Amino acid sequence: MTTTHRNLDNPDLAATYSETNKAYQGKYGLLLAQATGIKPGMKVVDLGSGTGDLILHVADLVGKNGWAMGIEPMSDRVALSNEKASTKPDLNAKFYEGSSDNLTELVKEKVDVVLMNSVFYWVNVAKRPEAIKSFFSILRDGGRIGICGGYGGYPNPLDFKRDALSEEPFASYPLDGYPELLTEAELNGYLTAAGFKDIKHNIYPDIVQHDNKEEYIKWLNASTFGNLLHVNYLP
Repeated sequence: MTTTHRNLDNPDLAATYSETNKAYQGKYGLLLAQATGIKPGMKVVDLGSGTGDLILHVADLVGKNGWAMGIEPMSDRVALSNEKASTKPDLNAKFYEGSSDNLTELVKEKVDVVLMNSVFYWVNVAKRPEAIKSFFSILRDGGRIGICGGYGGYPNPLDFKRDALSEEPFASYPLDGYPELLTEAELNGYLTAAGFKDIKHNIYPDIVQHDNKEEYIKWLNASTFGNLLHVNYLP
């Protein structure tokens, strides 16, 4: 099991993520919003809302009679989200620092949709069953959850780091900051145990293109909030 280091994030990484994620995570966020059938008047929570672009889009969809809430564990990304929201006062969007650990404290009423875009694989494996149960607990009867992220068994950009660090001289040291992808069967198990029904999966190809390797590393490091370039060298 690896450790995700949330304290590695900073304002520069948050800003880089905001600038570069639209062609990748942003694209899949729009697909999630469409797949979950978000409509005017709905109440929607986005867990791991990053720098806020998806929840601002959702707030536009739900209109004045609905609301959209983004919950994000990293303060720099929450600050940037609120900065964006301040330029769109007509949208009913709010952002809070938090996680699945204090979800029920932040969400005071039942919601129609819960979104997680490129986030769930960062949740500690031991906490995943309870996290899914907490998502289920805030949904109204008939509510929906939309989860997007890489599946184990399919190629992923972060595999490059894992493969490189599995060779000497790095192999003797712990591999930290690497998200633990889950299989379709594992996700089905979590969802079913929590009470979800009518589970559907869609597989989309990931195509990430950058002008050069420096831009690619810059984007990937921002997307992993500094964990890509973090290595724990202490045995």
